Amino acid sequence: MKNLEIRTLLRKTLVMGLVVCLGVVSALPKDNLSAIPLGNWGLVGSLEKGTSISVRMTSGDRIDGKFIALDPDSVRLTMDRQERVYPRSGIAQVWQLRVADPKLNGTLIGMGAGAAAGIIGAVASNAPFGGEDAWGAGFVMAGIGIGAALGFAADAATKGDRLIYRK
Repeated sequence: MKNLEIRTLLRKTLVMGLVVCLGVVSALPKDNLSAIPLGNWGLVGSLEKGTSISVRMTSGDRIDGKFIALDPDSVRLTMDRQERVYPRSGIAQVWQLRVADPKLNGTLIGMGAGAAAGIIGAVASNAPFGGEDAWGAGFVMAGIGIGAALGFAADAATKGDRLIYRK
């Protein structure tokens, strides 16, 4: 009976840990339109020369190129080895292309998924969670470690676009 109590307590603890991990991930900031203040033209100027950007025009056109410089009323970029100038009045958004994703959210998601996989594996194999042969917890710990590593690696390989200016 004592082994059953330990197993129940461990399951509840791991489920609560998973809920906390998923709650933390959902609270992390996202790259969305509301996070970028309107008219932050100066942020475009903080880009390094040669950064890949996408300029979305008010007409709906999308222009991808390499950032050269920011002027008070225009942005300069290269496309096909030619310098182009686009007036600020016609620009709706500026996106920085291929920005690395933060790695914390993928690591936490991987930990949660790994913990769930470890619990499922331990329960399916009827692994003991208490006593001298408590190798069921080893399933769970291995799942958490492998899941965290895979989540970190997936986030390290993921690159997306980041909005840096909107009209």
